[in-house]
Amino acid sequence: MIEKHYGDITLNSKLHQQLEQTIARYSIPKDTTRIALNCRNTSYYKTKEGVAPVEIQLKRENSRSDWNLVFVANFTY
Repeated sequence: MIEKHYGDITLNSKLHQQLEQTIARYSIPKDTTRIALNCRNTSYYKTKEGVAPVEIQLKRENSRSDWNLVFVANFTY
């Protein structure tokens, strides 16, 4: 479902597994080629402690292609 290797980059096995489990929970339309996962802990905004917000973007060429991780942003203060 999600490519583990992209060029010289290899996803950590645990992250790869968690991403696959996350997108498997949803019914994604076949013509979708890009998705963004926004992960945030609302208490981080108040305390600036704990897990910082993260956005992860996945992209695929078409409905038969596997997803590729194309973007990760960490919103740390």
